[in-house]
Amino acid sequence: MSFPDGILADHQIEAAIANGMVRSDAPFAPLQVQPASIDLRLGTKAYRLRASFLPNGRTVEECLTDDIVMHTVDLSNGAVLETGCVYLVPLQEYVSLPEGVTATANPKSSTGRIDVFVRLIADGVSRFDGIPEGYDGPLYAEVSPRTYSVLARPGDRLLQMRFRSGEHTPTNSLDFSIHLEPLQDGLIGYRARRHARVLDLSRVGGHRIDDYWEPVFARNGRLILDPDEFYILASKEFVTIPVDRAAEMAPTEADVQAARDKLKARFEAVRTGGAGTVRRKKLKKHASHAADEKQLQQQLKRLGVNNIPGVEEVNMFKEDGSVLHFATPKVQASVAANTYTITGHGDTKRLEELLPGIINQLGPDNLMNLKRIAEAHAAAEGAAGAPAEEDDIPDIGENFEDVSKA
Repeated sequence: MSFPDGILADHQIEAAIANGMVRSDAPFAPLQVQPASIDLRLGTKAYRLRASFLPNGRTVEECLTDDIVMHTVDLSNGAVLETGCVYLVPLQEYVSLPEGVTATANPKSSTGRIDVFVRLIADGVSRFDGIPEGYDGPLYAEVSPRTYSVLARPGDRLLQMRFRSGEHTPTNSLDFSIHLEPLQDGLIGYRARRHARVLDLSRVGGHRIDDYWEPVFARNGRLILDPDEFYILASKEFVTIPVDRAAEMAPTEADVQAARDKLKARFEAVRTGGAGTVRRKKLKKHASHAADEKQLQQQLKRLGVNNIPGVEEVNMFKEDGSVLHFATPKVQASVAANTYTITGHGDTKRLEELLPGIINQLGPDNLMNLKRIAEAHAAAEGAAGAPAEEDDIPDIGENFEDVSKA
């Protein structure tokens, strides 16, 4: 069977199940198929391993020799997977991927929140979490609890799998940053308690928060993270995924970050304003819009919008390369109504005026503008007789674009 290019949606995954592209040892469970993924379930046993491994051309069963398997754990009636140990669990699902369809797995968000490290392994595949086109065989989960020992049973869902038809072509990217402004009563997040009772994977929502977590507070907008501790913190950014898009989390690539750091360092010494800067005066007439503002707030209240505190700035990137910049705006949102408002004074600025602070907000759409700015800056230095080292200017077009398409 064939699919149009993109991530397979739930109705396409259900069609794939009906056609045998995805099959299982047991009947599929209700809600196992998600809007753009399918949950993968643990099987009836787990192998306690000395270390992790990749098959690299062999089947997983061929790799499970006495020198790597310490013992086998029966999960039929539930068993505890201990903190700091590595387990390999055969999954209940199998896949038979047609030409042009690949699969990618990642831990479910609920798995990440309890600090259980999980990744997918498949026969013959030389990387984790990826299944190539044409693969036909079983799936395995490597499970390693980091903070809590967990009680696992057959059918527990720690991984989810997405299917992609055609090439991987991201349409947009967004960096996330940590929100260090108090959310409620000074609280900014939680830190996991190291010595907690066993966590039952099947009891979703059935555990007391204070048995497993302690609150975390920021001091003067700062938070020092202790080594080897597990935290849950909020992001500054709010995200809504359109109904015709799918999104996935990925770490910032090292070469992208290096290029950003290099460009940021280059513009650190650039000064805007201060002594010697041309000053301009502009007479403005301010009209009162109190009545309009009151009506607007009444309409927003009906939509159920809430204030989002702690937003320091909002930047809207225009097609002409300029930026509509709001400093300390009032931001309100209603995710259910897909409504967001930004209230404040907006200034249209050139991208270079906001460097280097805006660099972490830039995506592939702004790369050519960055390259133009860097080249113009280097040309200005050359005209002034200052030698410019070629290595100082990152090749933004290549570094960013190549990684964003990888």
